[in-house]
Amino acid sequence: MRYVSCAAFEVKDGNADLVIHGTTLGSGATRLLAGVFKYNHLVKKLNLSGLGIEADAASVLAIAVTHNTTLTSIDLSNNPLSDVSVYTGATQHETTGLYALAEAVKVNKSRLAPS
Repeated sequence: MRYVSCAAFEVKDGNADLVIHGTTLGSGATRLLAGVFKYNHLVKKLNLSGLGIEADAASVLAIAVTHNTTLTSIDLSNNPLSDVSVYTGATQHETTGLYALAEAVKVNKSRLAPS
């Protein structure tokens, strides 16, 4: 994939870092983005901090991380996905996707470092 553009984000040829600011990614946009970086061989660093990514997006992100061979860093901080209380509070979310994402990072740890 050489070039992708849509309202929420843009990946241009030659860009190694993808940083998205000033928007909240809903479930559909998160799935679309995961599909983009699943097969993208340009992006090495992906910053998705503070975009409102929910716990249910973990499984699609896990699939993307597993298939992407060039991603070296992913930042999911400040998202409901990375908030422990989402999994331990009164309304607990399913953790299967989160475990899948952790496993994908672990399997790819030789190239994917925490940011």
